[in-house]
Amino acid sequence: MAWGYNGEGAVGDGATEDRWEPVAVKGLSGVVKVAAGSNCSLAILKDGTVRVWGSNYTGLLLDGTRQGFSQVPKPVAGIRTAIDAAAGIGHFLILLANGTVQGWGVDGWGQCGDGKTGKYALSIVTTKNPVGSVAVSASANGGFARLKDGRLMGWGAIYVEPMQQGRYWTALPVEWSPEGWFRPGGYGPKPQ
Repeated sequence: MAWGYNGEGAVGDGATEDRWEPVAVKGLSGVVKVAAGSNCSLAILKDGTVRVWGSNYTGLLLDGTRQGFSQVPKPVAGIRTAIDAAAGIGHFLILLANGTVQGWGVDGWGQCGDGKTGKYALSIVTTKNPVGSVAVSASANGGFARLKDGRLMGWGAIYVEPMQQGRYWTALPVEWSPEGWFRPGGYGPKPQ
């Protein structure tokens, strides 16, 4: 069930009229997890496949563009073992059964964690380093993974101390310690 702003199909009921009460998302059954970002949503089905719908302004529909929208869920090719998902403002993160994290969408702050800071990842990329992840979550412009051993990894615009002036993001996952986010090479400058 979904409700709210539906101008770009984010409710997934096949329409574009806002929904003030819950309505059924079309064509979904066996859903085990949902994640909602900014005008786009995602569902993991019990068979490990993924469906997305809503706005494509950041490439979340994985059609190679940043245009249009889908008013109903469409399958994401290539993902068959998803067990967890998270959504930021314009990016999605998926945890696979083997402990790998993948992402796509806005990547200007390194939200996908693949070491790049291009504006958009219009195809699925694999997040580097958080091997053995058991859960994922997302902030507006960042991502997080909890590892089997209890460690927490973060990437993107993670906005935590201690940091030098103007340095508050990382395109690669870094480990949390009681002193803050740690990366031997330090933090990168804000992307341009």
